[in-house]
Amino acid sequence: MTWLPDLQKWGEIIAHFLKKGGLFYIKDGHPLAKIVSVDSTQSPPIFHIQDKYFESQPHVYNDGISYAGNKSIENNKTNYQWDHTMSKIIQSLINAGLTITKFEEYPYDFFHRYDQLAMKQDKNGRWVLPEPLDDFIPLSFMIQAYK
Repeated sequence: MTWLPDLQKWGEIIAHFLKKGGLFYIKDGHPLAKIVSVDSTQSPPIFHIQDKYFESQPHVYNDGISYAGNKSIENNKTNYQWDHTMSKIIQSLINAGLTITKFEEYPYDFFHRYDQLAMKQDKNGRWVLPEPLDDFIPLSFMIQAYK
């Protein structure tokens, strides 16, 4: 969701395209996981807050790498990414008239988020932190909502 500058508009677009009774489902990286870094020289490794959770300004990257980590930005190497809190994500759906029926947070991610840690894939292909950090912070979340 980091590519979305306006979550209110995002929620409105979702509501616009859902029929009455229609289901919206999202599973994405948790905003908290994005703002921490890991000091793996400590035993056990220590998480540090490296960025503001309530950041309102976009991060500007000029390296040609997209939010998905691919070197896919050919013509314009500038990439803007926005941080969103869980409350902004949830509230944008509520404000758009959706009813949230399920919200969950998970201790796994969809990619190897922290290069300095020996994250491993579980039997379902999800990336998990090594013990004793395996349940330390949420790495992803899921929201289910109906119109």
